[in-house]
Amino acid sequence: MRQNGPDRPQGLSLRGITQGEACRAEAQPATMNEGLSPRGKLQSGARGWSIAARSGLLVLAVALIWGALTQPAAAQESITIDATIEPARATVGDRLTLTIVAQHGAGVQLAAPDGPDDFAPLELIEVQPPETRDAGGGRQETRFVYILAAFQTGAIEPPPLQITVDGSAAVATVQPPTITIESVLPADTNLELRDVRGPVDVAGGTPSWVWATLLMAAFAAGTVLTVAIMRNTLLRPPPAIASTPIAAPEDAAGRELDAIAADQLLDKGEAQAYYGRIAACLRQYLSRRFDIPAVAMTPAELEGRLEALGVGRWPTRLATNLLQQCEAVQFAQYEPARERAEADLSTAYEVVELTRPDGQPHQEAAQPPEEAVAP
Repeated sequence: MRQNGPDRPQGLSLRGITQGEACRAEAQPATMNEGLSPRGKLQSGARGWSIAARSGLLVLAVALIWGALTQPAAAQESITIDATIEPARATVGDRLTLTIVAQHGAGVQLAAPDGPDDFAPLELIEVQPPETRDAGGGRQETRFVYILAAFQTGAIEPPPLQITVDGSAAVATVQPPTITIESVLPADTNLELRDVRGPVDVAGGTPSWVWATLLMAAFAAGTVLTVAIMRNTLLRPPPAIASTPIAAPEDAAGRELDAIAADQLLDKGEAQAYYGRIAACLRQYLSRRFDIPAVAMTPAELEGRLEALGVGRWPTRLATNLLQQCEAVQFAQYEPARERAEADLSTAYEVVELTRPDGQPHQEAAQPPEEAVAP
């Protein structure tokens, strides 16, 4: 609906507008809307908001597309890569160290080639683990090290290597420097292949029948010598085996008890070692003397076995009471007096003497009262 009020300007254009007219044009929407009905005003505002929303969505879509297209390029541009090979001049087969140093932003993950075909014509010998460190200024430095070798001479230009950025399609390419490989042969060496020399005839050499005769003679002499050695070995009487007499159980036990006394373990405060050696000596003696496993028996079991073998009651009680005393010191932390410890060693001597084969250990009349052997 058109309004012809005095405040509405007619025929305004962008080309012919003046500064004063521009000021009046700024107030034109408000003047125009004054003459509209409420419904017309609502429709006009809705159309304005619809146009503004569409424009905003279009600008946002363009910004997102532009950011997606420029992000990989920006990430790649922020990476600086340098490659060196040492030594720059080497001989065939020498080890070459290729070092790739990449500086990049923090958090960027780089991946370098590591296949044997990526470095042809150079041979890949070893790939060292990459190392990443802070380079300052919010940047990091990643170092890739390769051990290579060359087996052809002349100037060799390694192939360009591609560094992958964050596992995506974005890559950065670095060109290692050219190296020179020299031959290990002297410069004046003739590299042409020569034919193998044929056999040379030697005039006046030894006839073949002479060599055959010497070989047969050596074989015959070796056979005769072998037969003579074997015959001498078979007919020789076997060497006499020196037999070492085995000491009787009571003699071995006596020497061991003498050694325990000589070591003076009680003076050193080693009561457990003192009683441990007495128990071991007594058990070994009884095992050999009566052919029983005394080393694996408790004192009560040993007492029953000795009584079953007919050993006298007095030596049996001495042996079992002494073993109980030894166990109390070894395992129950019992500390007997010095006089009692010395008497226990004498008791071990007495057990050995009473059970000698030529003694009288089975006579009950020779036993002292039972209260004398109480522990």
